[in-house]
Amino acid sequence: MMISVQAIRFGASWSCGVVVASPLRVELGEQGDETTVDGMLRGEGWTAIKPEQLAHLVAGLVSAPEKVQITGLGDVEEASSLSLQSTLHLFGYTVEPC
Repeated sequence: MMISVQAIRFGASWSCGVVVASPLRVELGEQGDETTVDGMLRGEGWTAIKPEQLAHLVAGLVSAPEKVQITGLGDVEEASSLSLQSTLHLFGYTVEPC
């Protein structure tokens, strides 16, 4: 079970013109060329990664558990989606599909 990851980046949530949070956003999908995880983090393409590895990567990028927004989660195989979400929940993160 692998998940194609297009990008991982911090976003901003706005409320009345003020930034109130900067949740981590994970964009799933395949655009451009396949690359390494480091290349994907630099915006050079997409990479295939196991759901558990993606959860560990998220935990390494955001030390304190918080909300993680994931786009394209509905396009992922159900077993991979459930594995990713359950692992993130075990780590204390709240998953918000977008």
